[in-house]
Amino acid sequence: MKIRRLTIQFNHPANLQGVSAFRGAIASKIGKEHSWFHQHLTDGNLAYRYPLIQYKSINSFSSIVCLSHAVDEIHNLFNQDNWEINIKGKKVALEIENLDLGNVTLQVKENSYQYVIKNWLALNDKNYKRYKEYSDIDQLDMLEKILIGNILAFAKGVGWEIDKEVKLRILNIVKVKSLRYKNTQLMAFDVDFSTNAFLPNFIGLGKGVSHGYGVINHKKNTNR
Repeated sequence: MKIRRLTIQFNHPANLQGVSAFRGAIASKIGKEHSWFHQHLTDGNLAYRYPLIQYKSINSFSSIVCLSHAVDEIHNLFNQDNWEINIKGKKVALEIENLDLGNVTLQVKENSYQYVIKNWLALNDKNYKRYKEYSDIDQLDMLEKILIGNILAFAKGVGWEIDKEVKLRILNIVKVKSLRYKNTQLMAFDVDFSTNAFLPNFIGLGKGVSHGYGVINHKKNTNR
């Protein structure tokens, strides 16, 4: 299946912790009626779906990634009278540093593709308690199953019907750390993994996707 992907990198510097403020500023600029930008419906309720517009820190700059039909939504930003946004009381005039639009072919094959995922929020309150009680081997198995589930959630979100088994192996847990997300400290992982699913660079997996968590990038491909 082919989907469109648009990656826009702006001139505004931002680390991971600054992504939420950037997201809020864009959402305020766009307005409540354009729910793909902020994941809230017009009645104020949260839209429980995979975010097709995601905010990132790419190369330490504020960025937006649009997927599938949400690529068409970006005109609601580009058609604004000006690109000045308000981030924590500071006016910022946005300029595009880099823009990449193209098609990505999603597929599950016999080949194994290698990725790195950073700041992955894999665990919720319930499975965190189970995770802490497990042995190292069982923890790894649990994380692999969660990551497969995250890939399937992405597939469902973009309308990709996977007709083959998604296989995945965590190659290396590079770092485990505590990160703040929505005023809560959560365990986050930097992980190298391989899977037979071909996935686009810069998409997010796991919790906090639209806020810049769980971003994946390709490493070198290997055949198994």
